[in-house]
Amino acid sequence: MKRSAFASFFLIFSISFQAICIELTERDYRVYDALLHKKSEIQNVQSKSFISTNSGKEIKNIISLLKRNDEKKREYVCQFPARAYWINERFYLNEDISFEHCPDLKKYLDSISAESISLVYASENLTSPSSFMGHTYLKINGQNEKEHAVSYFTEVDTINIPKLMYDSIVTGKEGYFIVSPYQESEDYYSDIESRNIYEYHLGLADFEVKLISLHLWELKDKRIDYFFHTHNCATITLDILGVVNPSIIKPGSDWLSPLDVIKIVNQSDMVTQATVKPSLNWRLRAYGREVSNFEKETLLGYLKNDSYILERNLVNKPALYYHYLLALNEMLYLDNLITEVKWLNNENIIDGHFLDKNYTSIDVSNFKNPLRRSSDSQIAIQLVSNHNEDYLQFDILPASHLLTDDNRHAFSESSLKLLSPKVILSKNKFKLEKFELYSIAQYIPYDPIAGGVSGYFSIGYSGFDIYQFDSESRFYSNAGLGLSVQPHPSLQLYSTFGLEASLAHGNIWLTPAFDVGAFAYLKGNNKVSFSSKILYNEFGSGGYGIESKLQNSYFWESNKSLVFGFKHKKVDYGHEQISASAGVKIYY
Repeated sequence: MKRSAFASFFLIFSISFQAICIELTERDYRVYDALLHKKSEIQNVQSKSFISTNSGKEIKNIISLLKRNDEKKREYVCQFPARAYWINERFYLNEDISFEHCPDLKKYLDSISAESISLVYASENLTSPSSFMGHTYLKINGQNEKEHAVSYFTEVDTINIPKLMYDSIVTGKEGYFIVSPYQESEDYYSDIESRNIYEYHLGLADFEVKLISLHLWELKDKRIDYFFHTHNCATITLDILGVVNPSIIKPGSDWLSPLDVIKIVNQSDMVTQATVKPSLNWRLRAYGREVSNFEKETLLGYLKNDSYILERNLVNKPALYYHYLLALNEMLYLDNLITEVKWLNNENIIDGHFLDKNYTSIDVSNFKNPLRRSSDSQIAIQLVSNHNEDYLQFDILPASHLLTDDNRHAFSESSLKLLSPKVILSKNKFKLEKFELYSIAQYIPYDPIAGGVSGYFSIGYSGFDIYQFDSESRFYSNAGLGLSVQPHPSLQLYSTFGLEASLAHGNIWLTPAFDVGAFAYLKGNNKVSFSSKILYNEFGSGGYGIESKLQNSYFWESNKSLVFGFKHKKVDYGHEQISASAGVKIYY
């Protein structure tokens, strides 16, 4: 008995000594912190079991635990299978870690049957506050074509924008982490929200695929607070991939967008292949670019009513014409404007005139490619000169983009500003000119088939009037609707009518506005933006004003641009001002 007790003590001591003597590398610490979603002192998973105070000590304690063969080890393996699996493989503790004694975990692993993992990006949808920056999530590709989506999100349950921003940035909102059938996510983003879905296939080893799959199980039912600027769908998606590549994890203070995530992952050489599933709305617009509006309406009638005439008009047409007809036919069927029999009959007719369709592929890698868009954050410094005073203007945009930016690879000409300050510095003044809490604008070309309404909405605070060069303290909110047309791929025209409500010094007034504008992409990587707006009762004065702006953006590099602009404003009581500006913008 004494020898047995001594032998047991010696074994435990030996195991503990081996654990203590293990030398941990910097990567070991980074991987373990990634498994805990820990960045310096920031703990992004709030559940107590995830909170770590000493990573090195914990790793050694887990090593000691895994070398044992008792109930505590079995409980730990079921609760934290990813940590157990990584430590076992990293430090060669056993031949294999078994999960047979973990029924719920085993059921989960059998259900997903993970063989590979993809990063998915659903493009932006400016009509939805929860989707205006796009969405990233993971896709688990399993055996027998099993596919699951792994997504983190929060519910947008209010139209009160100030409250939504406060909850999302200051107090945090409850986050939801789910694993669901992938087809449900694809149908929702593609068919209901009309977003393009980009899938980036990751070249992960079997060990890495299994490690991520087990880590997802560890996140189940854990408290993970959502913060719009520091911990969102983009952050947690990148952090999950960081357990196999810690170098891609960004500091907790970084503001990450879904666009940032797909760029970071693609730059890390993790992506082996990329595919895109374009939405029906995208296909109608992209494939119909060379089809006149009159011909679109005519083809619509043929598909709905006259298959014989349709067949006669399908001789010697280009490949895009064929793809456009398929999209048009699908739209009619989904809108219940034709029967399933009619839809299939139309498809057979179209297919019959394109016998070589199987040999026809469309390369969309350079058309609306999100990887070629500018980054979602920017800062601009401009020197402004007018008859009042010369001054420096600083624009800070923590998230997204402007109408004057390069939007050729976005779905439409659009802008998004969140918590965006504009500051001016002159010889005698340092002022907050404007603070935009939330501002969106979208100018999508009208199409007789796909439709398209343009408009804008914003809410913010104006602290300084640059035209009169004097302080003001005004809260405002405005909205407008209109139409946009695109007579040429490089030229877009628009017109909107809107209304602005202002509150200042206890007074409230409304300002109707009518504006026209244009965007033109020129040779040499230049973009010209022009707008002219007629305003009535701008300062509650009952008078009219005309404000015109012209700006040229020269996209110097992928992350830099030079901007030159002119502004002119005239009001009916004679005040007039012309200003010129020049500066640089950096995207990051």
